[in-house]
Amino acid sequence: MRINDNERDRGLRCIALLMELIRDETGTEHRLEFNGNLAMLRRLDDRRLAEIARAALWFAQHRTKQRTPAMLTEDGTHWHLDDNQHVAAPPKPRCLTEPRGEPVPRERIREIRQAAKENPR
Repeated sequence: MRINDNERDRGLRCIALLMELIRDETGTEHRLEFNGNLAMLRRLDDRRLAEIARAALWFAQHRTKQRTPAMLTEDGTHWHLDDNQHVAAPPKPRCLTEPRGEPVPRERIREIRQAAKENPR
C-alpha cells in the first residue's frame, strides 16, 4: 500500500522530532534542530520511510560531531545498516570515481596506473 504525501510528511515530521530529542538526550554540544532535520529529510524523496527512519535515528545517535543534518543526504554509514543495526559493507563502486562521484576520465586512470608502476610502495 502506498502512503500519500500528507502521511509521508507526517512521518518525516516524527522522524525529525526524534532526531532532535535523541541528540538532546546524548548531551552533545551540537543540537539537531527540528526545522533543519525536516528540510534534509524532505530531500530524500527517493527513499522509503523505513529506510529514512533507520538512517536518521542512527545518524542522530552516532554522528554526534555533525553540527547539521546535511550529511544525512550524502552516502555514508547510516545508509548501510543491516537489520541488526550493524554496518553492512557499502556497495562497491562500478567504476573509479572522483570524490564528488563523477567517473574518472580514462586519461586520469592511465596516469594513476603509470604513477603506481613508477612508485611502488
